[in-house]
Amino acid sequence: MLSGVRWLTNMWTSPHPGYFDLGVQWDGSWYRQIALHGYPPRPARLSLTRTRAGWRIADIASAEGPSLLAGLAASNRTQKRR
Repeated sequence: MLSGVRWLTNMWTSPHPGYFDLGVQWDGSWYRQIALHGYPPRPARLSLTRTRAGWRIADIASAEGPSLLAGLAASNRTQKRR
């Protein structure tokens, strides 16, 4: 761990928390943030297609990853090879 760091005793950890204790605290604080503020926003791009009945979502993509259809196609190709 970190040398020279003095941990304060609290109700969630022992006086000398280990890796597991700190992991639980970090994980718990992450889910507390989600409960209080929701997930961080991730911009999404929707591709729309016009049909006789109106509009439908043709594909969904984000800045971090490929489109939903591209991801599903890649997954299907991987499964067919097995």
